[in-house]
Amino acid sequence: MAVDSTNPVYDELTPLWTAVRDAAAGERAVKDKGEDYLPALGGQDATEYAAFKARASFFNATGRTVDGLSGMVFRKPPEQEFPEGMNAFMEDVTLGGMDFQGFAETLTEEVLVVGRTGILVDFPRVETGGFTQAEADRMNLRPFWSLYKTEAIIDWRVGQVGNKTVLTQVRLLETASEPEDEFTDREVEQIRVLDLDGELLYRQRLYRRKELEGQRGKSRMEWVQFGDDILPSMNSKRLDFIPFIFTGPRDCTPHCCKPPLIDLADKNLDHYRMDADYKHSLHFIAAGSTRWVKGVSEDEINSGNFDSVGPTALLASTSAEAEFGISEPSGQGIPAQRLALQDAEQQMAVLGARMLSPDKKQAEAAETAAIHRQGEASVLASLAMAVSIALTKALEIARDWTGLKGEVVVKLNTDYTAQGMSSADLIALTKALQDGGISQLSYIEALQRGEVLRADLDAEEEIERLLQDQFGPVTET
Repeated sequence: MAVDSTNPVYDELTPLWTAVRDAAAGERAVKDKGEDYLPALGGQDATEYAAFKARASFFNATGRTVDGLSGMVFRKPPEQEFPEGMNAFMEDVTLGGMDFQGFAETLTEEVLVVGRTGILVDFPRVETGGFTQAEADRMNLRPFWSLYKTEAIIDWRVGQVGNKTVLTQVRLLETASEPEDEFTDREVEQIRVLDLDGELLYRQRLYRRKELEGQRGKSRMEWVQFGDDILPSMNSKRLDFIPFIFTGPRDCTPHCCKPPLIDLADKNLDHYRMDADYKHSLHFIAAGSTRWVKGVSEDEINSGNFDSVGPTALLASTSAEAEFGISEPSGQGIPAQRLALQDAEQQMAVLGARMLSPDKKQAEAAETAAIHRQGEASVLASLAMAVSIALTKALEIARDWTGLKGEVVVKLNTDYTAQGMSSADLIALTKALQDGGISQLSYIEALQRGEVLRADLDAEEEIERLLQDQFGPVTET
């Protein structure tokens, strides 16, 4: 098996990841895919298809729902506890300027959109044994996190070590820079292999494509190892585990599931196609009139003796039997098309609101046990708890790598179930958010008024935010 081979589950889910990403990204991303999402009508040439696509609008319910759900999770800062010596780490967890809050938000949005991502906890490739802690801090020698999107995690394996099932290999697709000449670099693909070696100790290997000479003088490109094995150590000892944490909507296992918002994205793309047909029908009605004439001989038509009247050059004839007219499409199907669009918009609102509702099994268990805290059983709350577990694990590894002691805790907000709000109100509220009729803060505050969240913003503050959403910051003159 080649190093760039992909897991069968990866191949199966890639089209779903692409569809949700494009739907969440918005109109430009969707339209850039052309006929992948909007097939051409029969007989359309390239020019006609371009006009057909340009008339269509993509109603970005998916992206608005992601923003709204993420905003609910981070309405309150995550509860976090960590040793005092990790303050510098929390301010820049990636060694690239991203703080803990920003990383947590990015991770949550990734899981919302595609349902899976991964965190690699790593350490700079230097010997630190001769440095004091103060010297290491001054040189910024400390652990860091790298977030890998699900498309970059091309394969993974688990196995039995002792009586535990553990991660034994992960292969990650990356890009790296190589000098092309004195002034420019070029990006190249590389695969980072994380695994447990024959001694069940952690190592990393990098692979890049290289041109090799083949038979009969023909060259071929093959993946070959780039550099030596990397053998990370913690406190002068090699690790006996792979510090890579999978993050999904329910747990932190390598198991893949379909994206949480795939149903919404599919309906969103279906709405886009219906909108294209609807706009095409309107265009056909507006531009589809046809002039006709009867009671006039072909000789008179060809003679050029018609008189022009009016700015649209209506025709007049000396024949007493002449009749002129314009035939126009009736547009009888337009109301049905508009109704179908409204139905799809309502369905998208339902699908977005379901992220706040308990799933079937959890709801039945809650009813049986007379548990009314639905927030702990919602899909969004389950996702937030899974992300909390992943962040806690990554923080624990970073703590251990730093050589510190102390408890580590991360808990994202899970208090947002609409206990005092009917399902119809919740669906209508989600639709208003998707339509752009209310701001994200209005959406959150409406849930607060429905006994979902504690209200902590007054009306004047919200009006100011709504104006800023619509017109930008207000400046005094």
